Amino acid sequence: MKKFSILFLFLLAPLSLRALQPGDFVTHGPATSKRVALSFDDGPGPFTPQVLDILKKNGVHATFFMNGDQVKIRPGFAKRVREEGHEIGDHTYSHRNFYTYKATDPVVKLRAQMSLSKEVIREATGVTPVLCRMPYGYSRAWVRPIAKEQGYVLVNWTFGCDWRKMEPEAKRTAYLKAIHPGAIFLMHDGGVHREGTLYALEGLVSELKKRGYEMVTVGELIGVKK
Repeated sequence: MKKFSILFLFLLAPLSLRALQPGDFVTHGPATSKRVALSFDDGPGPFTPQVLDILKKNGVHATFFMNGDQVKIRPGFAKRVREEGHEIGDHTYSHRNFYTYKATDPVVKLRAQMSLSKEVIREATGVTPVLCRMPYGYSRAWVRPIAKEQGYVLVNWTFGCDWRKMEPEAKRTAYLKAIHPGAIFLMHDGGVHREGTLYALEGLVSELKKRGYEMVTVGELIGVKK
């Protein structure tokens, strides 16, 4: 176990000693200070304004990984995300699940998904994303060269559970238990029935403030700023 731990740290060292580059993959920020990042997927959706209201009320900035097809439906919400100082990342165009994708052209399909989503986001917000989160956290090695072509650092998450069938209080409690330096929290502003997400978000932000944590964007947390 000791040898494995040393080897694991050795393999991580190159990413920790240099700035992240397109094609790199991260799930966590530095654990050296009380900073965390809040992130939201699948939007902009019907609950995006309420999420933004909570963040604005608390003076917090977050990262929104947007789907291009949802940006086309709600460009005004996407624009508001930018105007209120939040970071925008790509979540591909239509949230295709590459774990279950059976066609023979996944590279071509993913390249098209990223390119189209990037263009739609840029047209709606004026922002060219530099971060991408794959739908369902897909993290196979073949994705990284495509992300590099697109200029994307790939970002997953440290903890998230708001999509699960849990009571709102249980969701909030789960997020509070996951608080630790460098965490990247995943929630969703897209989709429906996100009342539990809003409840968990309010509790999480309140507790982070109480514990003296700084909430920053994912880019700020991992050192990737446009």
